[in-house]
Amino acid sequence: MITVTAVWFLVGLIVIIGMLIFAILKQMKWKTFGIATSIYIVVLFFMFVIAGSQPVSTSTSSSSNRATKKTIQKSFKVV
Repeated sequence: MITVTAVWFLVGLIVIIGMLIFAILKQMKWKTFGIATSIYIVVLFFMFVIAGSQPVSTSTSSSSNRATKKTIQKSFKVV
């Protein structure tokens, strides 16, 4: 999801800059530019929230279980 967010950010930024140039050159209405920019920012915010809420850990539950078993085995060897 972080990749999709990064691509959305970069492509959207390029489009917004292009639309800004068109608005300055009076080939596009400022109202259209404002609406498009607002939609882009809202969607980008929600994508950052979704990407930020996902866990970053790549370890699986089976590797976690193996680590727990090894710890328990070491504890019993000491006893």
